[in-house]
Amino acid sequence: MPRYRYKAVSASGEVLEGELDAPDEAAAIQQMRDLNYLPVRADEIGARSAGRWLSRTLFEMRRVTPRHLGVLTC
Repeated sequence: MPRYRYKAVSASGEVLEGELDAPDEAAAIQQMRDLNYLPVRADEIGARSAGRWLSRTLFEMRRVTPRHLGVLTC
C-alpha cells in the first residue's frame, strides 16, 4: 500500500505534518478528514508524477533544453 506524506491543519489551528498509508490520494485525504484535520496536501512518497516534475522543472529553471521541449511536444 502506498505511503503518503501529508500536511494538514487541526481544529485548534495547529499545522500538522506526517505520513500515513492509503490505497490512493483520495483515501489519504479522507483519513485526514476522519481525524478532523483540514487537509492541505497529500503526496505519495517515492512517486514521480510527470506533472509535478514538469511544473517544478519549467518554473524553477532559467533555460529550456531540447529534452524539455521534447517532453512538452510529445
